[in-house]
Amino acid sequence: MPEILCVGLTTVDVTYQLAAQAAAGKKTQAQGATLAFGGPAANAAAAAATLGSDVTLCTTFGQGPLSEFAVAELGAAEVKLVAAESTGQLPISCVTLTPDGGRTVVSANGIGVSPTPPAELAAIASASKVVLVDGHYPDLAMSALTNARAAGATTVIDLGSWKHALTRL
Repeated sequence: MPEILCVGLTTVDVTYQLAAQAAAGKKTQAQGATLAFGGPAANAAAAAATLGSDVTLCTTFGQGPLSEFAVAELGAAEVKLVAAESTGQLPISCVTLTPDGGRTVVSANGIGVSPTPPAELAAIASASKVVLVDGHYPDLAMSALTNARAAGATTVIDLGSWKHALTRL
């Protein structure tokens, strides 16, 4: 069982490096672009794996052509995956970065998607030392937190953005 379980959002991020923030209504030439997985839970899982932790990510990859890309990239980052079933598409985020440190992110963040917790989530959460949730998929988060707290694991909620489910979690 993993040391760390991360539960929540995975996206595919299209990131553009800009000389300056794009003006409304104008086309802007990017200085560079990258395609990578993203999302708070997926990024936390990859960071922990990079630091040598045994990490599992419970998320939904949905449907669509970018799902295979995200699965492969997370696998290359040595993150074990537990997929929750969902009929929605994997969210795509558009990120712009400017040399002065400016960042803009536009994403649907899995809005309207309510994945079903996989059967093995309870056992994985109970056996993990740390469980991090980002609140993007409340049913997944509540299942993981309930089982982790009952087992005495440390629980963490990523509060990077407000979600209505956070008060319940």
